[in-house]
Amino acid sequence: MYTIHQNPGFIIDAMDTGEKNRFFWIVTQDFGLIHASAQGVRSTTSKLNPFLQQYSFSVIEFVRGKDVWRITNALPFDGEQVTFAGFSKKAQESISRIANLLRRLYVGEESQESLFSDIYEACLKISKTFDSETIEAIEILVTIKILHRLGYWEEFKESYSLHNSAFTRETLDRTSQKKYELLERIKQSLRESHL
Repeated sequence: MYTIHQNPGFIIDAMDTGEKNRFFWIVTQDFGLIHASAQGVRSTTSKLNPFLQQYSFSVIEFVRGKDVWRITNALPFDGEQVTFAGFSKKAQESISRIANLLRRLYVGEESQESLFSDIYEACLKISKTFDSETIEAIEILVTIKILHRLGYWEEFKESYSLHNSAFTRETLDRTSQKKYELLERIKQSLRESHL
């Protein structure tokens, strides 16, 4: 008998397989990055399809298969289903870059609950913001948090421990003021990661 796990997840990438199946890269709250497949999800009558869209947050039920996780069900996360298509173009681009960074750097099934919370909070704020400067500051801040939590960020004096800061107006203003310095430091961290 298989154990069904239920966990919030952020779908960072997907690839079509077979006629109606899809393979997913999902950052989960309790299991870290998992690779999972869903059968028949591309069918027009699939009940899972609305909840398994790229860059969406869902509560996903899955079982460990022989080689990969298998998705058995998906539900709205936090009581609502937010659709990526409804976001502003700037918000879509920002969330896409966050997902691509996670796909590039996140390795293995290791719980990163605080990282998942940071990503969810950042994406939620980005989705509700129309100011380009604020979106950029949120993206810079969550990028620093991702790099720090995954071991690619070395603290330096000018960063003011941003990796531990909440997404408050004060923190975002401070991030905007140090934007060019922080972006250079992010680029350096990514170069040093060799990924």
